[in-house]
Amino acid sequence: MRLVFSEPTTPTLSRQNTSLQGRHHQRRLTHPHLLSSRKKPRRFWDGRNAMSTMNTCLRNLTRTIVTNSYSSTRGPPTLAEREDIERTIRILMAIPFAVKNHLRAEWGAAWAIGGAFGNDVDERGTAAYNPDYAGLLPAGLEGHEDEGLGLPYQLTFFVDGFIKRGEDRGWFNAPGASQMQAQLNTFLDAYGKMETIKLTPMPVAHL
Repeated sequence: MRLVFSEPTTPTLSRQNTSLQGRHHQRRLTHPHLLSSRKKPRRFWDGRNAMSTMNTCLRNLTRTIVTNSYSSTRGPPTLAEREDIERTIRILMAIPFAVKNHLRAEWGAAWAIGGAFGNDVDERGTAAYNPDYAGLLPAGLEGHEDEGLGLPYQLTFFVDGFIKRGEDRGWFNAPGASQMQAQLNTFLDAYGKMETIKLTPMPVAHL
């Protein structure tokens, strides 16, 4: 019987074996170093798109309210109805400021600096608003941000109520009112996406 004491030969790596190593990253291009700028986190781009969607919805609502808030059979709006229209337009103008302050966690920013959540009053006993919001918010509005109710969401209730009143007055037909509701819902969806971006921390792997 012949015994062989030589060292075993070193296994030869075939092309197939070497191609299997790191196959997951090579096939799917998921390795962090292989990601292009287009495949990296898009939180900032998504935030800008959400802001654009929000502004588009507010513009559409403003245009529709201004051009359709009347009835051809009842005549021009009354003084009270015109005040209702103007108040709603001012609220729509205040919403972008409210979204900015909300995303920056600047609670109570709509009211005079130094107060807490709408408790600031002037010498006449009325709410004193921040100059950015002066003349835009409804008189006597109280903030509840300390209780978890964001000001942008709170202001949408006024717009929603106006749409209902406009439908009852014959200004908007059912499809038109439904379209305005859809614009308001799309705004809230974009607002929620921006909240998600704000509340989601940046992954450590991407820092």
